[in-house]
Amino acid sequence: MQHDRPRGHSVPGDGAGGLLALLVPRDWGDLTSLPPLLPDVPGLPENMIPTPLRGWIVDFAERASMPLDFIAVPAIVALSSLVGRNIGIHPKQQDNWLVVPNLWGAVIGRPGVMKSAAIAEALRPLGRLVASAI
Repeated sequence: MQHDRPRGHSVPGDGAGGLLALLVPRDWGDLTSLPPLLPDVPGLPENMIPTPLRGWIVDFAERASMPLDFIAVPAIVALSSLVGRNIGIHPKQQDNWLVVPNLWGAVIGRPGVMKSAAIAEALRPLGRLVASAI
């Protein structure tokens, strides 16, 4: 069965008279890619990871082919949760004012770059401590 079209109307993309020809002028030349939206972010240097955690974090990051910060950030935040309110900072030398800091962290990356796997690995030691405390 053939569908009739009113005369003088073109189907988009059907040649010189189509909608595509109206949207893309012929004198634009070749299309080029847009520049990157953001500059590259420098990686986390190994020497900035605390020495007791460095071997484990570097090993996992290399085996999983992921940036060090994907596992280092959640590991350090998890470790800070163990310290809790037991450590504080006295910002003024002659005052009893005590500040107990909170540490926050985030793993940011495109979909599929194994963020969840890195966070799970970083929290694994904390999970073992919780299991042994129960």
